[in-house]
Amino acid sequence: MNRSLFWLAILLQATCTLAQSAEASTPGPASTPGPADTPALAQKAERNYLARDWDEAIKRYGQLVELNPTSGMYQYRLGDALLNAKQYEQAIEPLQQAIELGAFQHGPVKWVHRGEAAYLLAAAYAGQGDKRKAVDAARTSLKQGLRNIRKFRDSKFESIAADPEFRELAWLDMDDVAGLSRDERFRRDLKFAVHELKRLHYAPFRAHPEAEVDSLVAALDTEIPQLTDDQIYVRMQAIISAFGDGHTRWLRSTPQLPLALFVYPEGLHVLGASSQHADLVGAKILEIGGRPIEDVLAQGIALAPVENRMTARWEAAGLLRSLTVLRGLGLAPVDGPVKLKIEDAQGSVREVELTAPEKRLNREDYVFSVPGCTAELPRCMRNRHEIFWHEVLPDGKTMYCQLNGIGHGKQFFHRYFEKLFAEIESAGLERLVLDLRWNGGGNTFLNAPLIEGILRSQKFRKPGNLFVIVSRNTFSAAINTTVDLERRTTAILVGEPPSSPPNFVGESVEVVLPASRWALSISDLWWQTSYPMDYRQMISPQIYAPPTAAALRAHRDPAMEAIEAYIAANPAKS
Repeated sequence: MNRSLFWLAILLQATCTLAQSAEASTPGPASTPGPADTPALAQKAERNYLARDWDEAIKRYGQLVELNPTSGMYQYRLGDALLNAKQYEQAIEPLQQAIELGAFQHGPVKWVHRGEAAYLLAAAYAGQGDKRKAVDAARTSLKQGLRNIRKFRDSKFESIAADPEFRELAWLDMDDVAGLSRDERFRRDLKFAVHELKRLHYAPFRAHPEAEVDSLVAALDTEIPQLTDDQIYVRMQAIISAFGDGHTRWLRSTPQLPLALFVYPEGLHVLGASSQHADLVGAKILEIGGRPIEDVLAQGIALAPVENRMTARWEAAGLLRSLTVLRGLGLAPVDGPVKLKIEDAQGSVREVELTAPEKRLNREDYVFSVPGCTAELPRCMRNRHEIFWHEVLPDGKTMYCQLNGIGHGKQFFHRYFEKLFAEIESAGLERLVLDLRWNGGGNTFLNAPLIEGILRSQKFRKPGNLFVIVSRNTFSAAINTTVDLERRTTAILVGEPPSSPPNFVGESVEVVLPASRWALSISDLWWQTSYPMDYRQMISPQIYAPPTAAALRAHRDPAMEAIEAYIAANPAKS
């Protein structure tokens, strides 16, 4: 071979080798995420979204939508990120998909309420300047039940804010009450309240037909000039209650008598009182404002929402503590104290006058000991102000746990129940009595540590080792907890039926009225913790042990007495 050709061949070979080496050492393009990358990618996307890093959120949620276009949550967050980045045209398609698919996910639970995706779609069209489509999307959002109609005052809608149709649709002028007379202000409140009740409530006319509700509204609208503010409040209470669930109610804090009242089979009694009026605990109310208590109770029950027969008794006792309600019913003077005729725990009949304390009483401010009773206060009444507490019963085999609310955060609840079940195991206890009788609810999603702790334990699978005490005061998230335990465990329910069915309309969406600024709660969700064919109007305990006034005055607890009797009669099941 010619020497020049030889060196040329060597040079070419070296050049190719160097090129191959350089190609191997140069990073290639990033690999495209595949289906298996979805969980990790979703975590990164969520971090970007929560940090409002819209560029990265758009990139990652865009990849997630490519990987799984059936996820309404991915579509919603992509659309929201694009909207915040002012990429209005690009936001439209994913938001339309989110409306169609719905946005919800498990593990951990996340959701987007109905109407929110359409609200963002309206904002995207408004950002584009497409007034017609923006108004149509806003109408869809409101029809679907957007929880806060005032959100349409956001700067996102500046381009259509002057449009008359949009202004009327979104009630943009409702808070402009300057110059309105007192009657005109209340009429605006009434009109807006009924509009939102009909728009937001999950099933607005399941308890009473719309024509009946409209008749109540028309009568009040006509009579407003002749009514006091307190009377208007009471008449609106009747309209609100016509929607038929205990969560749909006034949220307005009214002056309250310093008493906790309870409707027993023997009549309306004082369950607890402020320390100043501790002598009234255990007293039977005979008259209020000179009217027989039977008539007064009938008025209170007529004002109460009715989910079942227990709701009316529970709600009526609460309503009759309100000075506003008592004045509105003509049972108390506009100024001055309320007059009550009572029979105290010692049997003496006397009259008392009460006014609302300057400071609203909290649970810890009440006294529950009945004067003259030397017996120890029942366990269930000792720590009602605590969200939860527990102790081992004198038999040394049973843990008693009173749960008076479902709240304070996931970790707080988790730590408490982790400690509770650890104590039960370490002490070798056999049974658990879970007392939910004063539990008015909270956040259903926080009850998992309780339910899972019970399900994990072998001992609670044995009938007779788990008791759950319920009452008319067991409500909302506590109902869901009760049904979970009833359906998934061997729990024996004891006490009296709670104040709503196992499946119920619930939730508390706050709506503030424009003129008075009174606030009401509207229920917009259907909670179905039990089976769809569970048509019960109340959860009937297996062991019926209702509270009585006689037990109140003797510091006795019929529910705990029934549990103790069951254990004694069924030793083999212990």
